[in-house]
Amino acid sequence: MIYVVEKTTHSLRTQEDKNVMKKAADTLYTDYKTDMKSLLG
Repeated sequence: MIYVVEKTTHSLRTQEDKNVMKKAADTLYTDYKTDMKSLLG
């Protein structure tokens, strides 16, 4: 039974990590676009 709970917790954590990574990537990309716009003016 503990195994099932651990697996569930792990998959939830993995999903959270993916969301965090995606958010970070989106933020970086937005910053990059903003920087490029100001550079190219």
